[in-house]
Amino acid sequence: MIREAPDSAGLFGGITLGVHELGHFLWSPFGEFMAVAGGSITQLIAPRAACLVLRRQDDRLGALVPLFWLSSSLGALAPYIADARDMALDLVSPGDGDIIHDWNYLLERLELLPMDHALADACRATAWLVLLCASVLFMVRLRSEWKVTATE
Repeated sequence: MIREAPDSAGLFGGITLGVHELGHFLWSPFGEFMAVAGGSITQLIAPRAACLVLRRQDDRLGALVPLFWLSSSLGALAPYIADARDMALDLVSPGDGDIIHDWNYLLERLELLPMDHALADACRATAWLVLLCASVLFMVRLRSEWKVTATE
């Protein structure tokens, strides 16, 4: 498996990084563990929230786009999880002081550090599954939209 960190390029890379860092701040009132976990939690919740907003606006095709974002977010998270023991990745932090490797901290506290690669592989597999589902749903919805337009 490739274990390098993805750069923040790509369609969703920048927003995912920003949402991740914001998550640390949002979850900080709930203690250190949740503040550290909050980056990854928020990174995975944000696409779902975007989906719900678009769905509420009755944008059924647009509501599927955040599924691609979720897939990308999971894919970006996997190398970070896989690096928990090695801590070789260059980390980003908006604040001063010591930078904590989120997944080293979390997995060490949960006594799951030896499982970092297995958890990363599961995250990566989930990313591919979400991407496949999003692609199929998007094509089905797009076809449905075309049929409605053709009959009008």
